[in-house]
Amino acid sequence: MLLLAQVVNSQNCETALKLLRAYKPLKALEEISSSDNDLIKKMIISEANYLIDGVIDSVFFVKKLNIKNAEGQVLYNLFYGDYLRRINDKETANDLYTESLLLSEKLDNIYKSESLWRLLDFFVKNSSRNATDFKNFEIYIDEFNKITDPNYTFWKLFFELNYKIIVTSETGERIPINKSSFVNLKSLVNENRYLLGRSLQLEALYYDIYFKDLYKSLKTNYLAYNHYKSVPYFFSQYRSNSVMLNIATDLKNLNKEEEAKKVLLTILSDSVFENTEQLHKSDAFERLKEIYIKKNKNDSALYFSEKFNENEKKVGRYDVSVGKDKNARRFNLEKLKRTIVKNSRYFTTALILVFILALYSVFRWKKSDKAKKRVNIKLEKLIEKEKLLRTKIQEAEDQKNDSVNEVKLLKGEIEQTIQEIERLKRITVLEHIVLINGVRLPLSDLMYIKADGHFLHFFIIDDREFVAGTLKEVLNNLPPNFIQVHRSYIVNLNFIHYSDSMRLTLKDKTEIRIGRKYKTEVKKMIELSNALK
Repeated sequence: MLLLAQVVNSQNCETALKLLRAYKPLKALEEISSSDNDLIKKMIISEANYLIDGVIDSVFFVKKLNIKNAEGQVLYNLFYGDYLRRINDKETANDLYTESLLLSEKLDNIYKSESLWRLLDFFVKNSSRNATDFKNFEIYIDEFNKITDPNYTFWKLFFELNYKIIVTSETGERIPINKSSFVNLKSLVNENRYLLGRSLQLEALYYDIYFKDLYKSLKTNYLAYNHYKSVPYFFSQYRSNSVMLNIATDLKNLNKEEEAKKVLLTILSDSVFENTEQLHKSDAFERLKEIYIKKNKNDSALYFSEKFNENEKKVGRYDVSVGKDKNARRFNLEKLKRTIVKNSRYFTTALILVFILALYSVFRWKKSDKAKKRVNIKLEKLIEKEKLLRTKIQEAEDQKNDSVNEVKLLKGEIEQTIQEIERLKRITVLEHIVLINGVRLPLSDLMYIKADGHFLHFFIIDDREFVAGTLKEVLNNLPPNFIQVHRSYIVNLNFIHYSDSMRLTLKDKTEIRIGRKYKTEVKKMIELSNALK
């Protein structure tokens, strides 16, 4: 282990920490720029960069450092714990926060305040919420309320309200909350739109848990979303995705499944969401699974069920708890075992269902592609004929043939050939395709198909469908304007906006790589398509 002996004695370090807690990363960077403490300076810069751009400094936090002075060790433990939480090592992060709290007992309030803030935030987001957790959380709140620093006044009320709502939700024991508490909470944000978003998001949860008022919850969540989106930093855009999950849940509970589905699919396609906590991804997958079950779309429900189970292994939400209480850890372990046993039955059922669907798909998708081949052969012959006619015209003109009538006849024949090509290219063998789940898709709206394991994603304008099957099976049912461009993609030529030797860009700006073994055929079909333009 590396030993460092830097002393945290600069006032601007503490000021920068308070600015980070107020989610003002640019001001924190300005404040720390003149610090002579390189270690703390690096940590604050690393945290500010994460809040602004979502950059996780994996180089700086390679391993835990031992620092000789208590102040430096507390801050390093806290920032290192933040890093571990972001890469999903939550148990170690919780241990580091607890160690920092113990070390901070004899230090200035800022160190204890930051340690307690993280433990409380950890409970809200990651706790397994058993009886021991609630007891620990209550103890930490009591300690946090003793802090006199006005920079933490907002968070004291925020965590107190959070605790009451969580306990009411988890235990059914209703802990009274005065509505004016949320007015007070919003008055403490000092025009900070991010903190106002946090206040509104918590207030929406209050309307849901305490009054089952889904309309008011939905309206308040939308207000929170607008405030988050107005702050151009990663941490606020990231938080906007979490409130969108709440919006989707409200819509689903209001029986507006189609709107909820669109919100959830939008979240999953957001680049910021890729860097979000695995817990939020699990929530999105679970909501979509429930929606598709209700709509009797078993393939889609099974797809998101598998995604949920895969993600839960990464989350390990039943492995973490607040503090180091042995009974709480034992409780979590037993809960995890029960979950694994319960899910093992589900996995077996899911595998049987997938096997049955796979067998069904083999029989369902068997269909001759003779019509498609005949169309392609005739297209090729017509294109060759058109090229031959153009060659004859060129020869006649080169030889300065005075036979104007012959040239006119040749040009007229070319025009007829082109018209026949256009007519033939517009031929659609099928106007619709019927998926194995019974969904009928108009081919004119089908942009592309993506293979994902043993599932297929059908991307149509403004929607998406999921079924079990393979690209090879479905390709036999499609007209000639659908071509396979990659082992995982089939594309509708009518939706190609731009192409080069490496990729295709569709009209909705989706980019799809062209597989090496498909390049020749793709180029040929695009040339045939462009002959009509």
